[in-house]
Amino acid sequence: MIGEDEVLAAARRMFGPESEWSLRIERHDGRLTLLAEHPASSGLALDIDPSDPHMAEHLGWFSRQREVAVANAAPRFVHPDVVMGVQALARAFEWPALEVKGVAFLLFEAGTLTEQETSWLAGYLAEDAPMEPLSPLTQ
Repeated sequence: MIGEDEVLAAARRMFGPESEWSLRIERHDGRLTLLAEHPASSGLALDIDPSDPHMAEHLGWFSRQREVAVANAAPRFVHPDVVMGVQALARAFEWPALEVKGVAFLLFEAGTLTEQETSWLAGYLAEDAPMEPLSPLTQ
């Protein structure tokens, strides 16, 4: 059986030392829940059985989720409320990349988003996004 400290240490190795993810453990009825939070994410959770010999594989799967790659690519937000608002709407209404790009570019033109925030939203947020920045200055 592994403890909370071992799970956190393994998760931190998986996410990387430079990661901006905040990791913590909650204990429920003999099970552990790894909670991962990031300024560019609505968060992730993974339930862990401390006696599971495949815990490292589960953590590896967890750290390879698309949400992790999207959040890791995010710039520091100057307008976090606007960025997270666009993110919430895009996910709730399942906007394709073209719609996310249109909204992000419109907000950039209105002076509501920085070029970096806009490029990240347009290039990473939608499920069909290219997973690379799409600058409003070069499109």
